[in-house]
Amino acid sequence: MTTDQHGLAVSGAGRAAVRHYDRAVDALLHFRPEVEAETAAALAEAPGFPMANVLSAYLGLLTTEPAPAREARERFAAFLR
Repeated sequence: MTTDQHGLAVSGAGRAAVRHYDRAVDALLHFRPEVEAETAAALAEAPGFPMANVLSAYLGLLTTEPAPAREARERFAAFLR
């Protein structure tokens, strides 16, 4: 099983997707703009990667605009199906 940068088991993704996810989390924690691009890259590598889908939904819900929040909700609902 693949592990993240902290040694925690990660399901649904290969090494490349997890590297992008790790970078996205690091960017989020340090308020860097590449968080969205790294999240998108993780999802491009592994569309079914649960934690990348959760992070993508979370980022979409941080907005103050209704349309992006609605889109994030719809994307996550599609992932859950």
